[in-house]
Amino acid sequence: MARQVAVEHGETYLSLFTASMGWCQGEDMATIKDVARLAEVSVSTVSNVANNAKFVSEPLRQKVLKAMKRLDYRANNAARSLRGKGSGSIAFMVSDITIPFFAEVLRGMEKSASEHNYNIIICSTDGNIRKEEAYIGMLREKIIDGVIVSSIRGNIEENRHISQLIDDGIPVLVIDRAIKGLHAPSVTIDNKNAAKEAVSYLISLGHRKIGFISGDLLIGINRDRLDGYKEALLEANINYDRFMLREGRDFSVETGYETGLSLLAAANAPTAILTVNDILALGVSYAIHEYDLQIPSDISLIGFDDIPISRFFTPPLTTVAQPMREMGREAFKLLHRCIIGKGWSDEKSIVLPTKLEIRRSTGTPR
Repeated sequence: MARQVAVEHGETYLSLFTASMGWCQGEDMATIKDVARLAEVSVSTVSNVANNAKFVSEPLRQKVLKAMKRLDYRANNAARSLRGKGSGSIAFMVSDITIPFFAEVLRGMEKSASEHNYNIIICSTDGNIRKEEAYIGMLREKIIDGVIVSSIRGNIEENRHISQLIDDGIPVLVIDRAIKGLHAPSVTIDNKNAAKEAVSYLISLGHRKIGFISGDLLIGINRDRLDGYKEALLEANINYDRFMLREGRDFSVETGYETGLSLLAAANAPTAILTVNDILALGVSYAIHEYDLQIPSDISLIGFDDIPISRFFTPPLTTVAQPMREMGREAFKLLHRCIIGKGWSDEKSIVLPTKLEIRRSTGTPR
C-alpha cells in the first residue's frame, strides 16, 4: 500500500533525503533550456526525448542526445538515476490538505498509486504562493517521478515556478484548478456549468434573490462558478446584484458563518444562497439558525463538492456532487502513463461530470 508522506517541513525532509543519497546540483549544471538552445529544438522536444514521452524522429532524437551528452545534462536526475527505475514517489501539492475535498481526491489517488507501489508526498501550501514556490524549488531537487498540483493561482504568469518543473523534464499534471497557458494535462470539472445548473434549479423553485458566497476570487474555480451564477441569472432575466455576492478569505466554516451573517443582515436579504463548497455552506447554516430562520422554509441553501458529511447536515444539504475520488484516480493514472514512458494519452485534458444532488435544504420561497 502506498505510503502517504505529509511534508510539513519539506526543506528538512528533502535536504536529509538528498544528503543521504549523495545527490547534489552544481550551480553550473545544464538546464533543459540549454540543451534546447544547443540542439536548436523546442524545450518540449528535449523533454519528450529525455522522458521517452512522445515519438520524436530518430535524426532529431540523436541531435538532442548529442547536445545532452555535450552539456552533461541529466534530466530529472534523482528520479531517473537508475535508468528508468524511478523513485517510486510522486508529489501532490494542494492549498490545504485538511479541506475535505482534497482529502477525498487523495483517497482516490492513493488507491491507484498503491496498485503501482507508489508513495505520495503531500505538499500543503496553506494557500500561500511563496510556500508553493518554495515547495516547487525543493521538488526540483529531483527526488520525485512526477507532480500533481492544484495551484493557488490560475494563469501562467502567476505559475512560472510550476512551468520550471516541466522545463526540468518532470511530468506535471494539474487537478481541480486549471492553469491557463500552462502546457500540462489536467483533470477538472466544468465549474461554470455546474454552478449554473445549481442556480437554475433555485430559479426553477421560484427564487429571485439568490446570494453567492465564494472563497478568494483570485482562484480560478471561484471565478468560474461566479460566472455560472451570473449566466443563470442572465438567462432568467434576473439582474445581477453585486450586493448578493460575498467573497470570503478562505473555504472555512468560520468564513461561511461570517459571510452568511453579512448576507442575512442586508436590507434586501436573499431567499437562497449558493456557496462554492460544502464547508462554507455549513458555516452559513449556523448563521441562518442564529437569525432564527429555518432551512428551507425561510431560506434555501446549496453547497458544492458533496463531501461525506453533507448528507448529515440538518437538513441534508443539496449540493453539486464532484467525482472527487475518481478525479484522484484519473490524475494518477494519467501521470503514471507518462512516467513509465508511454507519453500522455490523446485525451490530455479530462473534464469529469458533476451531478446536482437534491436533498432537503432547498425548497420554494415564501
